[in-house]
Amino acid sequence: MTVVQWYDTTFAYREIGSALRVLVIPSRSILEKQILESPSTLMARLELRHLETVPSPSLLPGTLASILVDEHADLALMRLRKLLDGTPLSTVFADVDSGVVTLAEHLALDDLVPFEGSPLHADSLVNLAGKSKGLLGLGAVVGLVASGPRPLVLIAVPLGIVLCGAAAGVAKALSQGLHYQILKLLGLPQDEAQKASLSDASRAANAS
Repeated sequence: MTVVQWYDTTFAYREIGSALRVLVIPSRSILEKQILESPSTLMARLELRHLETVPSPSLLPGTLASILVDEHADLALMRLRKLLDGTPLSTVFADVDSGVVTLAEHLALDDLVPFEGSPLHADSLVNLAGKSKGLLGLGAVVGLVASGPRPLVLIAVPLGIVLCGAAAGVAKALSQGLHYQILKLLGLPQDEAQKASLSDASRAANAS
């Protein structure tokens, strides 16, 4: 019997009503592990659209802040490109609650994300991004991607995949096909993956 699993964690900041949802897919649970060696194939399998690569983990807090405040991928991409051009973080996010940037920094730098090593441990997104150098493109450590119109951050390392985004955006992405694609990545038969994802979509529709 082969048992596979993935991790789904939400981090919320009560004071500003903002939340980040993080999906972790361990490599041991991925049926075709060689997919981790081909970022373009991985994104195609998950039906993700590549938007931009980020050359340094130090830019991850700003990237996370952009997906927390902007529901549409194009808006998040505009902020990220300003950061890439050297615009200070405080200037790029001058129009939003400073708590969003504080939350993004906390989520990027602190050991909060459950990640399978030896044994399971909590790690920081910045540390995980630093391990992915070269996987998402020349010199890239993290990628801004889109699932439909929703912006997500993708980190791919030999030990697995991390996808994160605003909690509401991730919920919609999962209910509109991402859940199905993840289950197929784990090796579930197509009919079983469809049943599980349709159930997920139904619950999301009833909750909305």
